[in-house]
Amino acid sequence: MTARAMFSPSTGISATRNGNASAFLAALKFWPLAAIALLAVAVQIHWGVNTDTSWNITLAEKVLDGLRPDVDFIEINPPLSFLLYLPPTLAARLTGATPEFMVDLFCFIGAGLSLWLAGAILAAGGLVTRAAGMRLAIIAGVALLLLPARAFDEREHIALIACLPCLAAIAVWAAAGRVAPLLSLVAGLGAALALSIKPHFALFVLPPVVYLGRRAGWRALVTHIEPYVAVAGVALYWGAIAIWCPAFLERAAPIVRDIYLPVRLPLATLWRDPTFIVWIALGALLLCAARRRLNEPLVAVPALASIGAMAAYLIQGKFWPYQGYPVVALLALALGPVVLEGLAELRQARYPIARAALAVGAALSLWLAGFWLSLNFDRSELEQVVAAIGPHPTMLAISPDIGTGHPLARRVHGVWVGSTFGLWITHMTLGALARGAGEATARKYEGYLELDRRMLVDDIVGKRPDAILIAGGPWLAWAQSHADVAAALAPYRLKATADGVMVFTREDAAQPGPALPQDRLPPT
Repeated sequence: MTARAMFSPSTGISATRNGNASAFLAALKFWPLAAIALLAVAVQIHWGVNTDTSWNITLAEKVLDGLRPDVDFIEINPPLSFLLYLPPTLAARLTGATPEFMVDLFCFIGAGLSLWLAGAILAAGGLVTRAAGMRLAIIAGVALLLLPARAFDEREHIALIACLPCLAAIAVWAAAGRVAPLLSLVAGLGAALALSIKPHFALFVLPPVVYLGRRAGWRALVTHIEPYVAVAGVALYWGAIAIWCPAFLERAAPIVRDIYLPVRLPLATLWRDPTFIVWIALGALLLCAARRRLNEPLVAVPALASIGAMAAYLIQGKFWPYQGYPVVALLALALGPVVLEGLAELRQARYPIARAALAVGAALSLWLAGFWLSLNFDRSELEQVVAAIGPHPTMLAISPDIGTGHPLARRVHGVWVGSTFGLWITHMTLGALARGAGEATARKYEGYLELDRRMLVDDIVGKRPDAILIAGGPWLAWAQSHADVAAALAPYRLKATADGVMVFTREDAAQPGPALPQDRLPPT
């Protein structure tokens, strides 16, 4: 270039315009991620936290207030299930924000960090180009932020966020790439967190590890630090539980082992389970779309992790929607980038209609999964009745369903005074007795029934809740059939019945309730 050309005004303007255009186009590529994040924020503001998250926030508040886990209250799941929500709940107290806002904020930040770490691992390992990385980031953003729907903030959601960098590291190792030691350490810690939430979450990473061993050689596994960090983290967690929270192992774990874990839906019902149907559909689409690429690390690792997640889903056997979220999300991570790549090359494709059909099928399947995860029981009428009792009403429930009191208690700014979310111990113990039990086992089960009833009576008599939520006539009959429970309920009168739940208030605090339709009057 001549000196005249270098200093020509038109050349400078052209260079500036080219630079601005490049910067604009580079920024434009991140707009899909920004749009996904903003849409996810709007969705979560509209829905609020789900039932389980609301209960776990309540437990975190109890711990911050000095109550002892599995002594002053009993929870089905291991302590990390509610300890996860302790930092955002504490941050809410320190800042004056609501715990729900802080939990969502922490989860969005965690998802962003997970995506950044996974992307950094893949990029440093030379596994993705810029274009392929952007396609993967878009699909991962949808899978982590939009697909969860009402399962957002759930333990399964947090577990997937935590183990995503580890899955990225496995993919890099399988492609004979390298992962920086610091990134390997962080990936291992994320896997440790996921495995500590629920032990069977280990199945998220076990099939990919087997794939890595077969592809890179089993001896290569001992040279990677991620497994050591994950195992050490899980061991430290359970060691800490044994020292500082022994009541879980001594009191709650035996109950969960005896009456909760055995409860599973028959596998024959799997064929009409929406999670399983969507998973099969996405798997079929992956087989068609990927074909010879199925053994590539970026396809194989998330696909195998999805198979492991399905195994965990079947082991739990409850077939609850949120438990199936990782199953679909991981398979979406395998299928999505392949489909987007096919659409990007649609004009040059040999069978463009087939590629477009695969994309439509994948989008429809993910939409159905999101719809399934967004379903919820409407408790708005019940909320109005409880909110009318007064400001910050105290309450508990005579119900086996966690959804009877949660997130209702927090939505009406109430205070949950029950030692459990409801009579899940009674409900599941009665079910276990109905399935048949030996004499010694039956005596143990009777002890569980007595424990649950004693906790309920102590909560009613000692804490004098403003409202008691009873889940319909059968549970009212159960309460009246036990002299100790009936005596504790003596000061209470029916205020109203809403959404199938009877709301009882104390006589000294009762106010006239709304007129009840004739078909909803309680039996006399």
